[in-house]
Amino acid sequence: MSGSPLPKRNNRNLALLLSGLVFPGSGHFVLGHKIRGAIFVLPTLAANVFMLRDVMARADQLVDQINSGALPLDPDTHRGVPVRGSFRAPRGPDAECL
Repeated sequence: MSGSPLPKRNNRNLALLLSGLVFPGSGHFVLGHKIRGAIFVLPTLAANVFMLRDVMARADQLVDQINSGALPLDPDTHRGVPVRGSFRAPRGPDAECL
């Protein structure tokens, strides 16, 4: 049984899982539809590259601001907000509305 190709049903299930969970269009390559797979893979890959480029540029800006001291390392200390739920809103009839 080793070396025998997977049954057609298992190939379809594998293709479905690959396209849905791993990368859009990758299942088409498993089924042998290379052109159809490329139609899905290439735009998705291009979109991921552009998105990652923008995310990395934004992260570089934030790191530069933190290193220069313009942005504090802990953003909650910047606004004077207590950390981890230690602040309790006033309750009762005398409490002011925010």
